[in-house]
Amino acid sequence: MSNRSRSEIPLMPASPSKSAIRRCALAATIGAGIIVAAPTSASAAGTNACDASALQLSLLGTTAIDPIHANPAYSPCVNADGTLITLPSLLGLVSVEAVTATTRTNPNSEAVSTARVAGAKIGVSGVIGDAVAGQLLGQVNGALSGLTGTLTSTPIVGPLLNLIGLNVIGTDANALLPTLTNSLTSALPNVLSAGVIEAQARAQCVNGVGQLSGSGQVAGLNVLGTAIDPNSAANQLLTIDTAQLNVGQLLNLEAIQRGITLQATGVVALALGVPSGTQLSVYDLLNQPPGTLAAVNAAISLLTGGQTIGTILTGVTTPLQNVLDGIQLNIPPGLLNVRVTPNAQAVVGDQLTRSALSLSITVLNQPILAGTLAQARVGAGAPGCTPPTTGPGVKDPIRFSSPEAEQFLQCSKKGLDLIDVYGVDGRTFVQGVAERRYVGQDAAIYLREGKKKVGTVKVGEDGLFTARVAMPPTKIRKTNKARYYAVIDGKRTRALKFARRMETRGLTSTSETVTFRGRVVGPLQRRQQAVTIKQRVSCKSYKTVATVRPDSKGNFTAKINSPTGEGAAIFRAQTRVGFRRNASRLAPTFTLPRVVGLK
Repeated sequence: MSNRSRSEIPLMPASPSKSAIRRCALAATIGAGIIVAAPTSASAAGTNACDASALQLSLLGTTAIDPIHANPAYSPCVNADGTLITLPSLLGLVSVEAVTATTRTNPNSEAVSTARVAGAKIGVSGVIGDAVAGQLLGQVNGALSGLTGTLTSTPIVGPLLNLIGLNVIGTDANALLPTLTNSLTSALPNVLSAGVIEAQARAQCVNGVGQLSGSGQVAGLNVLGTAIDPNSAANQLLTIDTAQLNVGQLLNLEAIQRGITLQATGVVALALGVPSGTQLSVYDLLNQPPGTLAAVNAAISLLTGGQTIGTILTGVTTPLQNVLDGIQLNIPPGLLNVRVTPNAQAVVGDQLTRSALSLSITVLNQPILAGTLAQARVGAGAPGCTPPTTGPGVKDPIRFSSPEAEQFLQCSKKGLDLIDVYGVDGRTFVQGVAERRYVGQDAAIYLREGKKKVGTVKVGEDGLFTARVAMPPTKIRKTNKARYYAVIDGKRTRALKFARRMETRGLTSTSETVTFRGRVVGPLQRRQQAVTIKQRVSCKSYKTVATVRPDSKGNFTAKINSPTGEGAAIFRAQTRVGFRRNASRLAPTFTLPRVVGLK
């Protein structure tokens, strides 16, 4: 083991166990992220796999159709393009401007699957239909019946209708249904529309290790008239807003005339040439052939002193329009619900699946449409990588290249972090650690004041790196502004403070002993407080393994029995210090946790 691999490495704050981190990594995530997948028997043998699907949709809970699919066999991965075939009637609900699905592979290098849908729209007309409009007929029919009854009993309209031989029978719901359906779908917004929906899944061979990554976009997403932010809409449920709908918006004067049924007797029946008691709608009566209508009006005019059928019936229908405008519709709860999940990503075994947009639509709690727009999959073995080699003591060689890196990062959600920042001989040493996927890449070192880049160093084969850079400016050297951090491939570590009250000067091991050397930084007390050395036993707990007392200059050394059964172990020291020499009030202080490789 090299000296650098024995360098002290700080522990991240307590977090879930390694097995919990793995389970989390295999769950659905949102965002592009990179995953280094554990080799299975298939991936170790170099088996490759990839596919891309533009549309996977199911109507009324039936088996989903998948009409535009690149490399539907999935394995092996080949260069392929999805072919647009004749679409089933299901897609009468969905319209798109353009769709593509492609898979591309370069053996022993990478495999990429891409699915894209542009100009997608799901109109409300195909979802609502007659069934939903029928839910409203009772309300509309009741409103019309009550109002026509009131109007025909007025002192003017009622006697005139009786005089000419017309009786208002009631309203005909079936006659109202076509208009109600069309008006309802016109008044409501589209179920969904989006400008671009795209998903991409990629498998790459990096330093002999298969890496999985997913990316994509959902632009211009609008659901039920509401703009949706795809970055914050995970599993979002939206319900259609019908609070502003009223009967008058859905039924115009012509629809009202078609829905009121009359019975013709006396003069009207005679003028129409039909048996007494014949039923017809107001619309039918007002739209008789010109000759017939003229005969009806001539007969009515003699009885009423110049009235026509139009002027009398307008007295029934015209007032209804204003009244209906004021009647709010009682839309059934859960009329139309849409659940959307943009930019979902999941890893199962060595397979990554990126779904740009998943959705489900229910009407009156019954499934109407469900599926995924733009989905891409790849397998970790797609590039044909061979399993990595690593030193002894590493339990997860896919993620980690040394026991020290594994001990440090297994309790961290990040794949990289700083180890330490300290000054020696007029220079600042910045140490860090990273997962295997970053081995060989440049780590850029920054001083946080002004975010100034102060150095660059490559990540070693053991996942460790050390850079020697300039000291912080004197004016900030002992303040919180003097902090350093590292950036690798756009990922940033935490920023560590340069000045501390307790430092680790060395952490080494033999087959029997671990030696911890450190220093308490002044102001010092007349009698130094005891220093406790603790070993980490889990991501959240430590046990005390030694207690020592510093010398007059604050230096201390502790010797600990070397732990067994592990490739590395983590220790830290703690004591109490004052803010001035010989202070009466003391506060606790700690070193950064350190890791040491065990022999």
